Amino acid sequence: MPPALTAGGYFFAFVREDGTILAKSANIDEVGLAGLKDIENASPDDPIFVDTKSSDGDNLRVYVRTINGPRERPIVMEVGRSTEPEREALRRLVFILIAGGIVGLTLSIGGGYWLAGYALKPIKVAMGKQQEFVADASHELRTPLSLIRANAEILKREADRQAGTNTESLQDIISETDRLAILVSRMLTLARADSGKAVMEAAPVDMGGLAQDTIREMRLLAADKE
Repeated sequence: MPPALTAGGYFFAFVREDGTILAKSANIDEVGLAGLKDIENASPDDPIFVDTKSSDGDNLRVYVRTINGPRERPIVMEVGRSTEPEREALRRLVFILIAGGIVGLTLSIGGGYWLAGYALKPIKVAMGKQQEFVADASHELRTPLSLIRANAEILKREADRQAGTNTESLQDIISETDRLAILVSRMLTLARADSGKAVMEAAPVDMGGLAQDTIREMRLLAADKE
């Protein structure tokens, strides 16, 4: 047979219904031909494809069809080739898909984790600042309340004395009440600033007067703690 007939890894054979080979290509592996049962099932109107294996264990696909031979006697034509290239390509494709899926999943998880951390960072910073603000505000509110209570206890203990002798305690209560009002006002100002509804303005502060007021106010609490 001319080489063109067997090019591309194809092989062919013409066999009798009992499996006897009448003609074949040079590259044929007889082990890979269809069996007698498959030959019986093939017909001119209903050809079949049969999966077989070569003597080396390679997977083959064989086309089996009954045709009219010399003197109108039926013979079976078998044409086949190895399916190993396709199977190897399929195995590589499956490997690439699995490896690509694993890499893609890893990148997705890593990217999602990074994006989540990046997106949550402002929220974490805001929550940290909020906690810090609450702690500072609690500390700032505790001191005036303690002073008001201490001065009120003094007034209670010395209720029989004239009010004029407790002017300093009364003034401290008034001052601390004003301080509480200022703190609450500043908290409201900060809340408006966070919402973007307020404009912050800087103003000078008399640090000397602030220090004197703080010393005077803390003297009472310091005396209690010696």
